[in-house]
Amino acid sequence: MLNVGCFPSSQRRKARIVSRIIFTTALVASTHLAASTSPLADAAEKRDLPTIRTLLKQHADADTPQVDGMTALHWAAYRDDLEMTTVLVKAGANASATNRY
Repeated sequence: MLNVGCFPSSQRRKARIVSRIIFTTALVASTHLAASTSPLADAAEKRDLPTIRTLLKQHADADTPQVDGMTALHWAAYRDDLEMTTVLVKAGANASATNRY
């Protein structure tokens, strides 16, 4: 938090509001990042094919979405990655899955 004691009284209120906005924004961002429930989709987002293959060998669900609904197959298509797409489809990824976009 900002040290609001160093401001004149007319600016203290503004400083408190700014401080709260910064804190709330950081809290929401950290909650969103921590809420991802799909290591497979996260790996696809990062173009990490070796991790994708490892997760699929460990029987990861190919259709588990991230918070926004993006699946590994969505990321493969978005990245125009034919090899990743092929691996995911062979693993049973749903080509009809939708996301929030």
